[in-house]
Amino acid sequence: MGREGGFSANFRPKLLNDFRELCKEQGRQYTKVLEQLAEQYVESGGVMPSPNKELNDLITRVNDLEGNQSDTDNAISGASKTYRNFDRRLKALEQQLNLGK
Repeated sequence: MGREGGFSANFRPKLLNDFRELCKEQGRQYTKVLEQLAEQYVESGGVMPSPNKELNDLITRVNDLEGNQSDTDNAISGASKTYRNFDRRLKALEQQLNLGK
């Protein structure tokens, strides 16, 4: 039996190594990052935050921009607004997870 508060999981070895390396590069203890993620997951009732919709909107707008030069000004404006919204939401999510530097 492990110590109280101990954690054991069967991660894919590459995923675990990549995760540990990224945490190390950022000067964070990977166990603390896991703890913060678990805390956020519990507090949100199991909802995983995801900025993917904004990113997909941005990609769509960029593709539209590249494919339709007559709407360049509108597409740039829309893509810029989407990027700012995505960036703002991503920073808010990082703050919520206490992972932002």
